This record gives sequence, C-alpha cells and structure tokens, in this order.
Amino acid sequence: MISTTDGLNNYEKFKNRLSLDCIRSKYSLNLLEGGKKLDSINSAVDIAVSVPEGVYNIIANFLAWLPRKGDRVDVLDIFPTMEVGLVSVRRIVQNKVWRPARVVEVTKPFNNLQAFKIHYESWGSRYDTILTAVKLDRIQPAFKKTPNWRPSIKRGYHLEFLVPNNFGERYWRVGVILKNELGKLDLMTVEGLDSPYTKKRIRHIKSKFNVTLDEYYTGYSNSSTLINVSKVYLFKNIDINSEMIALRGTHLKKKIKEDKDCVNKIARRLGYF
Repeated sequence: MISTTDGLNNYEKFKNRLSLDCIRSKYSLNLLEGGKKLDSINSAVDIAVSVPEGVYNIIANFLAWLPRKGDRVDVLDIFPTMEVGLVSVRRIVQNKVWRPARVVEVTKPFNNLQAFKIHYESWGSRYDTILTAVKLDRIQPAFKKTPNWRPSIKRGYHLEFLVPNNFGERYWRVGVILKNELGKLDLMTVEGLDSPYTKKRIRHIKSKFNVTLDEYYTGYSNSSTLINVSKVYLFKNIDINSEMIALRGTHLKKKIKEDKDCVNKIARRLGYF
C-alpha cells in the first residue's frame, strides 16, 4: 500500500514546491523590472527566493523531487490481472510492482500541472504510460524502490535476454554472462533441443515464419554450436545499460535454474572461463 510518508514524493509536496517556484519567479521578475532586493532575511521563503539557482534547486528538491526528461526513475506500475479462486470464481485484482523506468517527455497538459511520459525499461513502447503530478507518489528517484543490479553483473551471472530476431517478436530467454569488460557484455543463450519448451518454440517458428531456430535467431557471433544436445548462441558487446537485458523475474515467469557445471563446460568450449 502506498502512503504519503516523508520518504516519498507526493502531490502535497509537489504543491508546496510549486508555490515556492511561483514566489521565486515573481521575485526574479520584480528584480528585472527594477524592484528592490530583500533588505533582510526573515523567513525560509526569503532564503529560498534570494539564493543562487543551484542552491535553490537543492532546497526545492528537498521539498519535492521533480523528474526531468531523460531521468531514470522508479515507477509504481499498477495493472489488472485475473485471479481464479478455489471454486473457480474469477475476479480482477490490481497488481502493484515497482519498476525501473525513464522519463521520455515532460509536458503541461493542464495549467501548471506537469505530466510525465514514462517508459518502463526492457518493456515495449505499448506499455508506456503518462502520469500527472497528482500521482507523483508513483514516481521516485532511481533505485529508491528497485535494485541497482547492473553494476554488479559479472561472469556467470544469469539474467533475462531479449533474443534478437528478424520477425519483431519480443522473445526473452535466459542469458548467461561470459564476460563483462568495461560495461560491454558477452553472453550466451542455450536452447535444449530435448526441452518440451524448445520443441514447442521450434514448431511455432516453423509454422509461423517457415524458418529454423538458427534462421530465427540473429546477431549471434558464433556458428550455432551444438553442445550436449543444446544449441548455444553467443552474443558479444551488449551494452550493460541495454534494454535487451533484464533482471531475473521481470519477463520469465519460471524460476531460472543455474547449472554451474554445464555452464562452465559450455563456456570453455566457446573459449571463456
């Protein structure tokens, strides 16, 4: 449950900041028109309107942090799902998940009320949403509500990888990091040919696109390698901030199993580890 505590941005704080911005703006305009500077400082507002811009921004951000275009943020995603009860009674429930996101646009569709167009990292643009400042409690500074996991990526790390393909499908698979060199990642995906899921995917690809698994995948750096009845695809120089990678549990429902012995064996065959 979201509450308007001191630890969160919220609309009440936004209104306080807006009032202070307005007072400062009027004071600055008055100076431009030949008005007098303050003779003395008698209140916190006097301090806020008379200090340099950089100092004012620190004060104002303490009241309410306002995201700007391009900022990385944490956003509370609220979406409906169907829940089935014990006696097959279905009902729609609201799910709430904090997700890493980015502000792609800031507008003012209403008088002095900002609106923020939000893009969720690693999700398609159809999930973009617009939140007004009234819902500012759903927009928080980056990593306040979500983990900052990308800097900790290292060899052997399992994550989710958006497989490049020529057909516009958003196909997420498990990716295993083989190397992280200055923020550029080498990773591999493994398709177990004995896996019922992979068999189903191969039938789908053949039926819908009339191509093989090797032809479906694109952008891999190796010749498709067959190791232990598994097709292995190597991808190089993936940027660490790319939306092609995501934290485990973001898109794939099933828990990722880590088989370190198998991973090490395949990695050695590819020239890693």
